[in-house]
Amino acid sequence: MASSSDAPTHVCDSLKGTRLDTRDGSYYVLGEILYRRGDRYVVKAQRMYASGCLDTSRLVIKMSLRTASPAQEEKLVHKARKVAIDADGDTHWVLQHLPNIIYTEVLQVIPGTTQAHISEILYDVFCHCESCEESIICDEWPGTLCIVIMEELFPIKTLPNASNLAQVFFDVLNCHKWLLDHPRI
Repeated sequence: MASSSDAPTHVCDSLKGTRLDTRDGSYYVLGEILYRRGDRYVVKAQRMYASGCLDTSRLVIKMSLRTASPAQEEKLVHKARKVAIDADGDTHWVLQHLPNIIYTEVLQVIPGTTQAHISEILYDVFCHCESCEESIICDEWPGTLCIVIMEELFPIKTLPNASNLAQVFFDVLNCHKWLLDHPRI
């Protein structure tokens, strides 16, 4: 996946500090872009409640212009977490490797809103960036912004050495096997 350093500078500058409102009454302030691939971005975020209180949890938001429902991802992760908890409670090893999805939504973008601002930035980069390998020329702006908000997992790029990286890859393979064998995902 591309890192934030691969994202065009104007995207990083334009998204950082942008407020994203959700239907549940809270809003999120977008931070650093962690990853980008095509029209999909993963950004750090801080949650603000309607009361004005700040949530100090480490959160990320996956954003995409695609019309695929983020609810499907939420269902799969919820199923896997439930199987793990039913088997061993909150201590099951696989829970350390599955995200805790907090919220999903497909936002219908209304012109003049912050959702429109975010969608326009992603659309411009994804559909018209001549220097981007995965760029395509889009026929029309999709008018939706799919979001998945989750607790941030430990980023693989921060691992200190090769033995830690090898352990993570071993764990990833074990997670995939467990997902196939137990929740049958």
